[in-house]
Amino acid sequence: MSYDDGPNPKVFVLHPNLFMRVPASHTNHRAADLQMGDVVSIRVTREPPDVEYCYEVSIYRRPGGLVPPSIWDEGVKWEWRWDTIQNARQAAEEKALVILRHLGVWYFR
Repeated sequence: MSYDDGPNPKVFVLHPNLFMRVPASHTNHRAADLQMGDVVSIRVTREPPDVEYCYEVSIYRRPGGLVPPSIWDEGVKWEWRWDTIQNARQAAEEKALVILRHLGVWYFR
């Protein structure tokens, strides 16, 4: 996994827990859930000898697709699930941008 914020991308090693069916850490998503283009939040720890391990991943946006369910959402009411909330936010933002463009207003990040 890399973090591209300049000429030299930052590289992280995915912790082995992210490859388990039910990870031991408090991650929302497994490594298998990740796709190119996902907007994610990660937590990293540094372990000797200077290796940075990514041990937690949360997917916030999936451009052109839907955020997958969190591994902790089983048994949670539909309206409070991670994927429901994040997909609703993404849809609202994308629809709002289309409406603003239609009105002649442009939004830049």
